[in-house]
Amino acid sequence: MNYNLYIYYHMPYKLGSDGELYSNSVMGTFAESLSPFFKKIILLGFTAQNNSPEINYKINASNITFNNLGPRGQFWDYFKKIKHLKKSCENIDNISDDVLLLRVPSPLAYVIWKYSGKPKKTILLLIGNPQFTKAYFRKNFLQSF
Repeated sequence: MNYNLYIYYHMPYKLGSDGELYSNSVMGTFAESLSPFFKKIILLGFTAQNNSPEINYKINASNITFNNLGPRGQFWDYFKKIKHLKKSCENIDNISDDVLLLRVPSPLAYVIWKYSGKPKKTILLLIGNPQFTKAYFRKNFLQSF
């Protein structure tokens, strides 16, 4: 395929001291499995703020790069994060000609889509959450909404 693929999956990444990119094994194998079908894959994501043992999978595909959206942050950093995301997404070149894959639901998926120019070739990957039970719904109304 002659397209670049931008993936926003709302998972943290880690940049190693050797310049290598690390993720959890689910995200790493997912991106690597798509790499033969795209010219380039650009992972849009946040960097982990602490040493997370689950971020231990080294992404080896040569056509996968990382666009750092900054530290993951907390809920109270939301508006500061939005400002930083706007700047980061506006720096992406010609995403309108490429494919954007957004994992939803995610609190920032719409922001990523909007500030990257609202690309027409957008794929929404809907991941269900088994924790959305009646008890969970009452505890976390905003996430459920």
